[in-house]
Amino acid sequence: MSLLSINYASYFKEAVKITLLCLLITAFFVLAGARDKAVLITFNIAVISAAAIYKQGPKSPKNILLACLTITLSIVLGGTLGYYSPLLANLFLLLFAGLSFYLPTTKEQANILIQGTIMFLIFSFLTFPWQEGVEYLFDGVITSILFIIFYFILKDISSHSSENPIKQERQLITAIITILSLSMAWLVSYFLNKNYHLPNLYWIGLTILLVIQGSQQNTILTSVKRILVNIFGAFIAIFLFGYLLPADFWIDFFTLVLLLFLIFFMSFSYIGRVFFIELFVLGFAYMMGMFHNFLVIDRVLLTLIGGLIAIVMTIVSYKIRNQMR
Repeated sequence: MSLLSINYASYFKEAVKITLLCLLITAFFVLAGARDKAVLITFNIAVISAAAIYKQGPKSPKNILLACLTITLSIVLGGTLGYYSPLLANLFLLLFAGLSFYLPTTKEQANILIQGTIMFLIFSFLTFPWQEGVEYLFDGVITSILFIIFYFILKDISSHSSENPIKQERQLITAIITILSLSMAWLVSYFLNKNYHLPNLYWIGLTILLVIQGSQQNTILTSVKRILVNIFGAFIAIFLFGYLLPADFWIDFFTLVLLLFLIFFMSFSYIGRVFFIELFVLGFAYMMGMFHNFLVIDRVLLTLIGGLIAIVMTIVSYKIRNQMR
């Protein structure tokens, strides 16, 4: 895509709408007296749901509800299963991930289910008891209703919204690559946790899912791009959140909002979108009180491991498929 042929105004308009929607939903829960953690998780539900249904033009009400409820249920199930039974959470993740790449008939459905898988993975490490899960489930249902109302007011919703079919012949091999890669990530994470006690090992699996989701037919090239962009973004995050910005909640929050806007505004560029997602993720970690320079270095290392696993499993899977033909 030529930079001169891009309709920047349409991307700007869509980014403004999504940013405004996420801010309004967050403000609603703040005014309702929700706890800080609940507000942050609800903000996350809104952001990821918006990302799952992102497209130029009217949104399908069916996909809006599917996205909000899928993201909400994924967070609730991931958080509670991870809290009570990490082994069961890992097994469910393999099943969920495989089906998310194999079952969808349209790219819109696939994107929603894969985003749900990503949220399940993350929150299977950021766990909480079932009582909090019930609270977040209720918040997610309210968020779904607010999404529908928002897009209805803007007249940006249509039951006749077009969808893009998926090439069925690649779904099975992609699901196999995903399951093999996540299984390998599980083994590597177990080894690193037992011997080196590294935190945030879910970043290995997270990188794998993001690489395979964005790769289409070029997993190796996408892995290399994501590794390089994440490394660059991680060191920018050290400078931005560790040294440049003052320690003020509202300055940090609106920096996060700006990064949210840039993620959607840069949707025409894979590299640009990944770069701002990296800054957003580390900024979110900073606001949750989990940010430090070693965290960034860990993220670079675990991203590298996840990308390499995706590359190796892709090569192995295609070699096995070719030998069976």
